[in-house]
Amino acid sequence: MKKLITLMFILFPLSLFSQLMPRDSSDLVDLYYKTNGKNWKNNSGWFSSDLNSWYGITFYEGEKTVVIGLDLKENQLGGKFPVFSFPLIQKINLSLNELTGAVPRISSNQLRYLDLSKNGNEKNTGLTGSLQDFYAPKLEYLNLSFNEFSGEIPNLALDNIKYLNLSNNDFSGNGPKLLVPELIELDLSNNSLTGSIPSVLSGNIKKMDLSRNQFSRVIDIDVPSIEEINLIRNKLSFEELEKLPKVEKLRYRDQKHIYNLFKISTKNHDIYFLDSKSKNNNYFWQIEFEGIENDKSYLIRPSNSFVSCLVKNELFPDLTLNSKEVDLAKSSKKLNVLPTSKKGRISIEFEDFPVGKLTIRLFDLDRKEQISIINLNESGRIMNLNYPGLLEGKYLLHVRSENQDYFGEFKID
Repeated sequence: MKKLITLMFILFPLSLFSQLMPRDSSDLVDLYYKTNGKNWKNNSGWFSSDLNSWYGITFYEGEKTVVIGLDLKENQLGGKFPVFSFPLIQKINLSLNELTGAVPRISSNQLRYLDLSKNGNEKNTGLTGSLQDFYAPKLEYLNLSFNEFSGEIPNLALDNIKYLNLSNNDFSGNGPKLLVPELIELDLSNNSLTGSIPSVLSGNIKKMDLSRNQFSRVIDIDVPSIEEINLIRNKLSFEELEKLPKVEKLRYRDQKHIYNLFKISTKNHDIYFLDSKSKNNNYFWQIEFEGIENDKSYLIRPSNSFVSCLVKNELFPDLTLNSKEVDLAKSSKKLNVLPTSKKGRISIEFEDFPVGKLTIRLFDLDRKEQISIINLNESGRIMNLNYPGLLEGKYLLHVRSENQDYFGEFKID
């Protein structure tokens, strides 16, 4: 501390020292020496009595002179990120430098512009910290891109923010809720965000870049102003993509979603079906790597064949999604299925009590068809189901609850 005070008296002309707010004086000295000011690309005017000559600094001359602007973009600042307060500062731009380490808490009621993007050096790839360390209610522009900020993005309520760029960092967790009425552009690309895409409440937003994350769900987006959405390289299924609003530019290629190709094996048949629900989906089946004609979401084949399926969608022609086999025989429980004395009615009995909603599929093994899919909100250990018009033959009934699969065979004589 004594060293800093000594430097202040040495560096600052007496006339200037008496004008500046004391804290601003110490912050300027700290900034200069801790970021290797002697080797900056441009350090002209620093510690001159002429306030207009200080490169990258904007002063406001009132009763006391205060720093209101700091713009040292691409100026070869190095070392650990400096600690400063500048209580009345409105703009900070330290982008494209070689600053490293954790960013200390930045708190300002006047800050409107903050750009710390693209810092780091050959050994350290950027600045670290979390969004919890920032408090600036009047912020209009925030760019922290190409650093190593991490943690969850908290729900944000910023009345004035127009540009928000947190791309190319290590943020994780679910997409945040953003109450940002003035936001025009949002960039969260190249992070590790999961779950639902962000909920954005803005009447002005034009562009959202959410690409290269791990989003798997789409929530309702009610933003009529939106013109461009980039969702490349997430984990969205066609069913989720169909929830998006119509926009002028929608980029959706290279989704990492993989449909489950469920398999149930009986004595003579293998039954395959996809967890696909869109009516716009098209299916391309292969048996032993040879394509076959089958446009349904299921396939019934003799046992011991290698089966795969690709899924396309009429609304998203530039995307093809893969499937992976899930053998239900390894995890399913037995289902007792018995035709009752009443024609068209069958009784089913579970080994345990199924939890939650049920999806029930009925397959005709003789005619190799899926008869129906029904969804029930109620369940019980013993249930009766109506299937009028069943022909003679062998059938398989599959039931999926929230946490378990069941299947059983039965015969109609």
